[in-house]
Amino acid sequence: MSSTLVFILIITLFNPTLAYIKYDSGYFTQMDYRVDGFDCLNSFSKSYTIPFTGNFQNIPQVFLILEIIDMHWGSSEFQMSITSITLINFDVFIKCTTQEIFTVCFTWYAIDDNRIQVINSFNLADPPTSKIFNHQLSNAVSAIVSPISLSLIGQLDFVASVSQLTSATVTISISYVAGKFENLKQLGYQIILGTDQMLNIIETKVITSIYTSGEFARQKNSWLLVPVVGLQYSITVYNLKITKSYTQTISTASFSVFEGTMCPNTFQKVWLAYILYRAMECQGMRISSKFDCEASARGPFYIQIEETNQIFNSIGVFSTTISSIYTSLQINIIAKCQNDKNMSSKFHKCNSCASNQKTYLLNHYCIPNINQISYFTRFNIVESVNQQLSITITDTSCLIEQLLDNSQVPIVNIVDVQLVQF
Repeated sequence: MSSTLVFILIITLFNPTLAYIKYDSGYFTQMDYRVDGFDCLNSFSKSYTIPFTGNFQNIPQVFLILEIIDMHWGSSEFQMSITSITLINFDVFIKCTTQEIFTVCFTWYAIDDNRIQVINSFNLADPPTSKIFNHQLSNAVSAIVSPISLSLIGQLDFVASVSQLTSATVTISISYVAGKFENLKQLGYQIILGTDQMLNIIETKVITSIYTSGEFARQKNSWLLVPVVGLQYSITVYNLKITKSYTQTISTASFSVFEGTMCPNTFQKVWLAYILYRAMECQGMRISSKFDCEASARGPFYIQIEETNQIFNSIGVFSTTISSIYTSLQINIIAKCQNDKNMSSKFHKCNSCASNQKTYLLNHYCIPNINQISYFTRFNIVESVNQQLSITITDTSCLIEQLLDNSQVPIVNIVDVQLVQF
């Protein structure tokens, strides 16, 4: 039996001001016949507690990707499930009902991010060819299935896939091959759903021999997932074996699928993003104070985003999405001054600074010969993703908020200008 060690990945991202993690990952190798205490056959069962590398603020979602399986030939079964998840660890339970299961190694992923949802279907006996699950991720555009347990009594030939995804349901289908589908007695799996920013399914590939991907470009701030979603097991006098091995550099990645008597299989290549979003930062500003004869004819605030040619100049609440093609934004705010009042303004300048240094704080006084204060600001876009902005204009205030889907602080005020009494 091969003792090949697959790639180990552990990533921990910290909030700059709070000691909480949002994403975590690791490789688990203790379900192996060479490890003392793992003798997995004849109803053997064991529970493992796997610690996170830090503390989550919220209970994360956890899913597994099998990297090595080595099962006794002919007929065998292992059941596996995640039985508990806390802020600091999670528990995995395995049971081997009959013949020996030699090795089950997996990469685990823990995510605290509302753009991802994990649905569990553990140890599903006599799996149907189609099963519908409800989900709560209404803007999900992609989904994958990750099988994590298996029971067979003979030859297999199946592929599990996401056959339909709507705003409320996801359908998992298992291909039917007469005379072989009936031998699939149990299949446990997890479904991972994501928004358009999170899951990028590159390809689905069928292989019948050792496979090496060759180098390809890494996607920034993303995990490479390679779930095996289908098996063709016909030579039942050999163990059912699959091993995956990964190599990653700063800019490239590659992987192999192999074993001495490897079972032909179908796998997917998927990138899952793990971006901890940060707000735009004000990097420069020019301020003008003057008397404008036309100011009285305008509303209290006039906002212009130059790159998108958007103008907001009436009282109300507005939403806008700024495309990820922009690396910075010129946001101009023209505010009407009133005599004997003060224009108080705040501009978000720094995500990682101390709390008392995150904001530019400014005050300008309105006097008879100044009836207009103009702010010409340049904001640097920190993350190369679509920016969600909410703009609120009242008689005496102008507020621009950035909505951050997966931040500890989901809303950041990047502009706050208010007309206040002396």
